[in-house]
Amino acid sequence: MNKINHARFMRSVETNGKVMAEVEFSMELSSQQLEGSQESSQEGRQQKYVAVLENDGGLSYKLRKIYKNDSDMAIDWYDNTEHLAYMDVTNSMFGDSQLSEDRESFVLDVLDCEGVRADMESGNNQ
Repeated sequence: MNKINHARFMRSVETNGKVMAEVEFSMELSSQQLEGSQESSQEGRQQKYVAVLENDGGLSYKLRKIYKNDSDMAIDWYDNTEHLAYMDVTNSMFGDSQLSEDRESFVLDVLDCEGVRADMESGNNQ
């Protein structure tokens, strides 16, 4: 998995009685990941994502979903049904395994980004 360059806590939401935290993060994509995309000429393009983390009731979190964030005000300011601003990429990043060590490692990497864990615990939305 690529290194997380930046992360910030966005908000907490309650879904079906469970507290979920949304964290936006960015990673640099490799040329292999960019192959076939329109941006393949831009080596090292930054891609934004949103991770949905479920609080287990304590201070630990489980990864539930990762969405690729392709939102762009230039095309998303109106009801654009052709553009998918947020696309679920959880399985393409981690596979189908719910018990993957990679998922746990990823959550720790996100929480270790400057200010993320503290903002999540205090509820400071940014």
